[in-house]
Amino acid sequence: MHPNIGQGANSAFESAAAVVHALTSAKKDVKENKNDNYNWRRSALQNFEATRKPRADIVQRFANLMGVVQATGIEIEDLSISKSQLMNIMEWIELSKNPTPNNDEETHEEDDPILEDDLVDILMKSDPCDYPGVSKLW
Repeated sequence: MHPNIGQGANSAFESAAAVVHALTSAKKDVKENKNDNYNWRRSALQNFEATRKPRADIVQRFANLMGVVQATGIEIEDLSISKSQLMNIMEWIELSKNPTPNNDEETHEEDDPILEDDLVDILMKSDPCDYPGVSKLW
């Protein structure tokens, strides 16, 4: 993850908290006989990945995109997203309590910023190597 948006350590803290939550929830399910005593760790890690990966992917993609801007001098206007969309992403990264970008009624809190689906698609399809002056490391 490019360090230019300052999210590396924050992502590590978020991941640590998500792992702890997944493990304690799965262990609680064992005590309540909702989960097999032998498979609770696997279940916990699968739950962690399902809930943590979408946000981590978006933050990493955004950091990579901002790394392209910083490394190449490309103007933000020349990116595939607008300034208002960039602000929306930064607000979501900073303020969202929701671990995934979905905006369904069940997980979305009223005051949480919303990350639009089309913006998620743009980020997930962006490849830093598509921009002039950026080369693959391998």
